[in-house]
Amino acid sequence: MIEFRIEKNDAGQRLDRFLRKYLVNASLGQIYKMIRKDVKVDGKRAEASQRISAGQVVRVPPLPDKGSPMKEAKARRDSAAVSEKDVKDDPLLEVPGFKIGKSGIEKLFEKKLRGKGGNLKSEVNAYGRVMKEIEKTDGIPGERVDLTLDARLQEKAYDLFAEKDQSGAAVLLDV
Repeated sequence: MIEFRIEKNDAGQRLDRFLRKYLVNASLGQIYKMIRKDVKVDGKRAEASQRISAGQVVRVPPLPDKGSPMKEAKARRDSAAVSEKDVKDDPLLEVPGFKIGKSGIEKLFEKKLRGKGGNLKSEVNAYGRVMKEIEKTDGIPGERVDLTLDARLQEKAYDLFAEKDQSGAAVLLDV
């Protein structure tokens, strides 16, 4: 099973939209079928329209084989998806729908932000249902990266652009 712990930025979304966002290799039909049969939120059966909250745990069955044409098509469309050359000896990068920083701050601090993946070995029946949890190793969350932003300056720049109904960029240099 794939386990997602809901973060604050994903709270309030419908379950089906959340899964669509993170399971980029699954079709909408597959997602609805998984929700009807196997997806659990905090250990309870879930509904597609259910709103998720921060701290909840969503458990999803594994997706079809990597080599499926559906997966390859989705990976080509998603510029932030993990590519073959990105996968080095980190099994976390092989999780379906896992994304990595491809530019900017995210790329610079990718390894620090990523953390380490956990592992779950379970016994399943012929239908893929989990019968028994054999071994579980918890993952290690990534580290925080604190960025320095001046909230007052950011608010002022936002107000100035909004006044003139324009978009743009504000740059402040300390020389």
